[in-house]
Amino acid sequence: MQQHGLAGKFILYNNDEHEGSPDGPVTYLNLTRGQAEAIFERADLLLNFHYAISPGLLARFRRTALIDIDPGLLQFWISRGQLSVPPHDVYFTIGEMVGRRDAQLPDCGLPWIHFRPPVCLQRWPLVFDSNSDAFTTISNWDSSDWVVDAHHAYDNSKRISFLECADLPRLTRQPLELALFMRSERDVAEWKDLERRGWRVRHSREVAATTEAYQACIQGSRGEFSCAKRSYVEFQNAWISDRTL
Repeated sequence: MQQHGLAGKFILYNNDEHEGSPDGPVTYLNLTRGQAEAIFERADLLLNFHYAISPGLLARFRRTALIDIDPGLLQFWISRGQLSVPPHDVYFTIGEMVGRRDAQLPDCGLPWIHFRPPVCLQRWPLVFDSNSDAFTTISNWDSSDWVVDAHHAYDNSKRISFLECADLPRLTRQPLELALFMRSERDVAEWKDLERRGWRVRHSREVAATTEAYQACIQGSRGEFSCAKRSYVEFQNAWISDRTL
């Protein structure tokens, strides 16, 4: 954190301790409760990426903004009663279709403000290496991410999307490389199968163990190639990743 200018500028608490409680955390890991709450009350604005934040913690801040980085899914969860999001002052989303009349996803009656993922060009200068030949991505592989309600039930993992494109390397001379977080015996078997089909496969730990390694991997890529999760196709949320940008 220090190398990014955040030394002494973060507050940690145990989320499990107050899960389901409306009052928020009572024990902080690096400050006393009084010190932490004094900082909250002085803050001009909370940018909240934690949708299920406790109302008690949220109430400590003078002004709050919910940041939606899961467009389509967040609105689905709220509209189906699968997620309870306490009221915020403003609502931001990276999904450009959220809140539009022709959208295929609910707006939950909230006044969404659209923004695009910011990229700091001082931290991410333009880098181009003509010797870089592979289109790459860094991703989780399998997960328990399912979209489920009375009308939907589907696996929303990256694994399912990539397996639908498993033979793609045989259709192009452009190298395609996946850096994947794999854990199970099935994952390893599918890793070997992807390699037989022409993919370059690495474990994500090799390229993303540190922020510096993660950045170097992206900057050394010819370009980003990935497969959209099914939910993005179903909801048509018009979202582009900051990594793709």
